Amino acid sequence: MNFSVLQTTAAWAEERALSAEALPVCGSTNDVAKLWIESQLAKSTPKFTPHFGLQKLIVTAHQTSGRGRGNHTWDLPDSDTGLLSSWIFRLPEVPAPVTSIRFGLALITAAQATFSSLSWALKAPNDLLLGQQKCAGILIEGIQQGAQNWMIFGLGLNVWSAPSLATATSLNHAGAVGLSASVWRQFLERLHLEIQLVLRSVSETELSLAEQSQLLFFLQKNPHLRESLTRVHSNGDLQFGTKINSWINL
Repeated sequence: MNFSVLQTTAAWAEERALSAEALPVCGSTNDVAKLWIESQLAKSTPKFTPHFGLQKLIVTAHQTSGRGRGNHTWDLPDSDTGLLSSWIFRLPEVPAPVTSIRFGLALITAAQATFSSLSWALKAPNDLLLGQQKCAGILIEGIQQGAQNWMIFGLGLNVWSAPSLATATSLNHAGAVGLSASVWRQFLERLHLEIQLVLRSVSETELSLAEQSQLLFFLQKNPHLRESLTRVHSNGDLQFGTKINSWINL
């Protein structure tokens, strides 16, 4: 029997003493996250000094206006069949541009560690692939007001079903071994750990050599590459032979 992604994720957050809001339905979790941040900013005073790091996790069973980059949408055919979430962070400073790249690396690292039998790949700038099909996508949004710096990590991951597209798949359809509530908790735990590592380096403007190597490995596994990817630069730019594509413009 399929476990409830919403209930299992909310229960995991509660056990970890993380502030979470589980919604049966909403327009977009990132929009809900923005409203929550606005409510915090509205009541801030000079004495308002909350801790940095993860402030709140928004999860829902169904989005009516799920968003991706640009004009892309993120809609699942059935309710509570995927992780539809926004992770809200308060940061001590404006994050470096490569922080968004690190979130993608954190996601695929957690996925690979938990579901190691599957063939994972990254498609720049924000898609997680299983084989030739998309299984997850992220949408990073930042909010700055005065000395307040916030970041929203929007994550949609197909667990039991996928959008009705030939280009999409889910963990279930891809044959994830032992897909259960306990394994899902393991994934969330590993993702949370990887995110904490990202937050420690928000001020670092360049990717380390290890990060560049990891990104190159997962990006080269993308079966849709039209050219041979030879290098990931410290600022995230991708090199194809003598041609360089800026990550920011992808």
